[in-house]
Amino acid sequence: MTIEEIKEQKLTTNFAWIKSKYEQGYLHLNGEAFTNETFEQFRLFVKITNEIYTDSWDIDISVSDLEVDIIGIVIHFPEITITNKNLKQHKIKDLFVRISLKIKENRLSVRNIEGARTTFSYKEYSSKYVHSHLHRMNHGEIGLTTNLPIFDSFCLGSGEINIYKSDLNTEGFSEDTIYPFLMQIMSLVSYESIEGTPYMYLERISLLSADNVYIPFSTNIWFNLGLVSIRDYQANSLIPDLDFMVENSKYVLRDNEKFVTFLKRGVVTGFDKDKFLCFLGPDGKYYKYNTSHTIIDIPRVQKPYIFRGEKKYFKVEEMPSEDTFNNVEYTIHPKIRLEIKKIIEDEINKNTIRESTKKRYSDRINNARKSLESDKISV
Repeated sequence: MTIEEIKEQKLTTNFAWIKSKYEQGYLHLNGEAFTNETFEQFRLFVKITNEIYTDSWDIDISVSDLEVDIIGIVIHFPEITITNKNLKQHKIKDLFVRISLKIKENRLSVRNIEGARTTFSYKEYSSKYVHSHLHRMNHGEIGLTTNLPIFDSFCLGSGEINIYKSDLNTEGFSEDTIYPFLMQIMSLVSYESIEGTPYMYLERISLLSADNVYIPFSTNIWFNLGLVSIRDYQANSLIPDLDFMVENSKYVLRDNEKFVTFLKRGVVTGFDKDKFLCFLGPDGKYYKYNTSHTIIDIPRVQKPYIFRGEKKYFKVEEMPSEDTFNNVEYTIHPKIRLEIKKIIEDEINKNTIRESTKKRYSDRINNARKSLESDKISV
């Protein structure tokens, strides 16, 4: 039988069939033959997996003639919400977690914990996002005959999953070690550990690729942008067309179209445009000036991943329309505008205070002089 026939007939979740292969001497675990002890450990692991993840697990195998080689146990999460400590959330679909096993010194142990997906949103595909703690997707790997899903190792960092994995591998496979390990898998897939430095942060998921998201910087703005043009105004005794208001006895610059126009006046060269200009996408993210607006072509993949007899095809949902990025309008990022705005306000208010102080002292001196003058009264 081929691997497709075995999986379509759901034989990988039929433990009677698995046992028959073992009794015939045709069952292996990642190249190693089972013994009575390791097979019983494997049976217990499958039993508890079924108790926790009923109808959401399968066994991944490879086949050669009559030989069946088990790779590991796969758990399917049809939909799961990932959250981080900042309460940022993101919902993903069709996540498969594979627990790769091995035999060492007549004991079963966990070799690796891997993850893969079959369903993506367009934002995720464009951003190459699979999971925060899985490597970014390689679009070049996906083709017409690709075997999907492409499993990759989870970055476990210093999370609790390592403790339970270590307990399994050192104390052995028992109910006391298997249950907490399998329960912890839920926490592993549903939490983005910012502290552990994810391969890709939730906040970077975007329509036009995470690499094209504009990241504002802090700089000495006096030598950039429209503030250079302040010197032109000063040299020609002109007043910039900006709107100010007074709040709490201080001048406040309005961040409006006039201000943006004033700033963009200083963006002249190609270097300036690449450095300072960006545009706001429909997903609320700002993108770099030279970002391509073309919608990415989605590859056709014919080979499905068969899980519990069901064919799972690679697909990308929530496709944007072709005119999503028409009429792009370039601007200066709000964070940079705020920084420049503060510089201008500080300078103006500092000058205002200085002039006010000079006037106050000047008035005092004048008043003092008047009081010292002799009265000009005729006697």
